[in-house]
Amino acid sequence: MIANYHTHTARCGHASGEDREYVESAIAAGFKTLGFSDHAPMPFPEDIPESNLSRLLAMRLKTHETDAYFESLLSLREEYKNDIEILIGFEAEYFGDFFDRFIEYISAYPVDYLILGQHFGSPYAENMVHNGARTGSDRLLADYVDEVTAAISTGKFTYVAHPDLM
Repeated sequence: MIANYHTHTARCGHASGEDREYVESAIAAGFKTLGFSDHAPMPFPEDIPESNLSRLLAMRLKTHETDAYFESLLSLREEYKNDIEILIGFEAEYFGDFFDRFIEYISAYPVDYLILGQHFGSPYAENMVHNGARTGSDRLLADYVDEVTAAISTGKFTYVAHPDLM
């Protein structure tokens, strides 16, 4: 089976082009399954420091775009149902303080899967850590491992994306 479950769209700022182009390119390449997984919209609590919140919001689907994300992809799923399986999911961090709030938010949508992409440490930290680069800090690495382990233990994630970045 030829599949890709880690496809972003232009909505989260990590891709360019139209959703249809991704589907048609996947079909042309012989893919049987294409999974879309934009960086998840998160209803962040109001008490997150503004500097951290702006960094977090810059790299993800905005909550007001969630309906359009699903409308587009569900329409394409129906249109191309004889050619390719289209799955719709998200790549998301695990922030324990408000993970239940996130799960409640996305439960209103037909989400097929979640990928864990633990890009950031605690959004409440004075200097929120970006986990996208190697570190020489044993403490930062241990914090990352603890966050990923806690996320996996929820049973909500299908797999861990790029765990080697840290």
